[in-house]
Amino acid sequence: MTPQRRAAASRRILILTADSELHERGQLKYARITSSIADALHERGVDDLTAQLAANLGLLAFRVAFERWMKAGEDEPFPPFAVTALNDLRTRAAQFSDP
Repeated sequence: MTPQRRAAASRRILILTADSELHERGQLKYARITSSIADALHERGVDDLTAQLAANLGLLAFRVAFERWMKAGEDEPFPPFAVTALNDLRTRAAQFSDP
């Protein structure tokens, strides 16, 4: 993700939000990506539950980071948003284990 991609992504978001069929296709795309990630992890010996959890959290982190990146300044690089989103999810998940 580069700052140059932000303009194209912004146009894509406008199109997807205006067309429910395209929005649904986008959601199916995310589901396929999640499934592919989980399958790849499973092929590498990760148990099914852990693979599903990692795939879903990974995609959630990407989506959160992307949303934040789109709202940021035009020259902001994407990677720090990805790191922050993953850390935020990790922090929130840890709260579930605290009594």
